[in-house]
Amino acid sequence: RSMSPWQVEAAVGQLPGIVAGSVLAFTVAGNGSGPERLVVVAETHATSQEDFSRIETEVVRVTDEALGLPPDHVLLVSPGALPKTSNGKLRRNETLALYNRGKLKSGGGRAPWLQVVGLWRENLGALASLGLSRLVGSAGRAVTTALAASVSWVASAWTQLSGNRGLLRPVGRWALRLHGEQFEMTGSDALTQAGPLVYVVNRNGVLDPVILASSLSGKVRFSGEEALRGLPAWAVRLMRPLLLERPATNGPAPAGGWSRASIREGLRQGQTVLVFPDGAPGVTAARSRYRLDAFAGAIEAGARLQPLALRGRVLPAPERRLARPKTMTEIRVAQPVEAATTDAFALRQRIRETIAELHA
Repeated sequence: RSMSPWQVEAAVGQLPGIVAGSVLAFTVAGNGSGPERLVVVAETHATSQEDFSRIETEVVRVTDEALGLPPDHVLLVSPGALPKTSNGKLRRNETLALYNRGKLKSGGGRAPWLQVVGLWRENLGALASLGLSRLVGSAGRAVTTALAASVSWVASAWTQLSGNRGLLRPVGRWALRLHGEQFEMTGSDALTQAGPLVYVVNRNGVLDPVILASSLSGKVRFSGEEALRGLPAWAVRLMRPLLLERPATNGPAPAGGWSRASIREGLRQGQTVLVFPDGAPGVTAARSRYRLDAFAGAIEAGARLQPLALRGRVLPAPERRLARPKTMTEIRVAQPVEAATTDAFALRQRIRETIAELHA
């Protein structure tokens, strides 16, 4: 007949001298072709033979009341003798295996701290591998950051001394590979360099400015300091020479603000302006407003706007052990839009909808 072990375990667990939650009932194969034998194993704080006999008698009694038959064997063990999981649950199958091998002894057993040591020993290999992986990862990140910082400093210093920004693009590509960042462009046939142009791009990841500066040709300039927010120090140093210069004037701020004036003047000088109007990743909604500066400046300079959408994904893990994961950023290009309107709000809405379609 079928019997429920939990009914016996609950009843035995309430007996005086039994450790609550430390009772298991199970059946084992009989000798030869005999019937299965019912075994009840319980932890107890008892130390004297008199207490052992009393508790064993009570276990037989409550088991008989619960199932209608007494147990074939009652085994009382010391607290901590039964194997448990890390969160304190009894391990039924392991207890049965120990019983069958004769490893459970009456009144004996491993202390709780020995069980903890045993669990640590069983998982030592996995823990060592995880620790090594984290150590290698931390060391790799430290070396990568140091290399990127050193080369970025040299490239930035050379740019400032020579005025030649041509070194920034190859250095940016090298730094991206060093950090496991890859990129690809779709729709590049739509890219144009004719006339004043504004790239309008959504933010996808921390290194977006470096990715775009490394992938777009021409005299690309970032519209303002907001493009550098959230970048690591080495990337800020590398990208700072690509910021638009503020118009030289000693007078008050122009109408529309310095950002709008800088974009307008940069476009009139033949530079291609790149704008992140929605703020850096992680900023609050209040700071991530879709600004009108670029759209108003494009209208005033008679420029075209080209929407770009960035989408990122993590590449499949490499087969090499402890290899660094890599990410891929896809740059999607839309057809340029003529700023043939004086309504900056309508132009902004059109660009936003185009980027949303590209990103979908």
